Amino acid sequence: MHGDHIMAALALDLQTREHLKRDTVVGTVMSNFGLELALGKAGITLVRTPVGDRYLLERMLADGYNFGGEQSGHFIFLDHNTTGDGLISGLQVLSLMKRTGRPLSDLAKCMKAVPQILLNVQVKEKPDLAGLPEVQRAIRAGEAKLNGTGRVLVRYSGTEPLLRIMVEGEQESLIRSVADELAGMAAGSSSIGGTSYGPGFGDKAPAFLFGISKLAVSGIAGYFVFSRSHAAMAERFLSMLR
Repeated sequence: MHGDHIMAALALDLQTREHLKRDTVVGTVMSNFGLELALGKAGITLVRTPVGDRYLLERMLADGYNFGGEQSGHFIFLDHNTTGDGLISGLQVLSLMKRTGRPLSDLAKCMKAVPQILLNVQVKEKPDLAGLPEVQRAIRAGEAKLNGTGRVLVRYSGTEPLLRIMVEGEQESLIRSVADELAGMAAGSSSIGGTSYGPGFGDKAPAFLFGISKLAVSGIAGYFVFSRSHAAMAERFLSMLR
């Protein structure tokens, strides 16, 4: 279980209670494709932004959305706060569990994370990928092979001389094939000075093995170690969220 599972459960609950504005959730380019599938079945649109609370908030404010978050567990409930607050996230999760009488492990079953492959290609240059025809052709070819069952994300690392290739989808053998083809193309590209490539973090540890939302856990843990007066305060806040 990771942040996307929790975000799916929270989004579906907000929609059921008619509290999800415009039936839309704001995620990032790294949100698992399984989240998009789970929300889509309920008629909820997933809008993607670059990674970071800043970009989530900008999109939410610009388009009138009120819920968004990242796979790491940074959730923004814009009706209550403008940042990814762990206590608010934890209280929202507790409220959902209390109202439904279901454990988080059961609520998270509303979403199934699809396999994800992440490969890193060493590069010497970082020209704009949109201006590299061979890269764009390879991406379109990969997307055609997935045929709507997954997605491709190719981007540079912001801190290292790496081109990051992420492919996810319902068929692991297919996404691995697509990822290897993209990485092989990039490694031989003279435009970016590509050299060797190897597995990234997503390949070493599949998304479904990521830990439960860090901030949500911190919020839940904080709730249980409150003094009596703080617990009463949290209970009053919970009543406001219902």
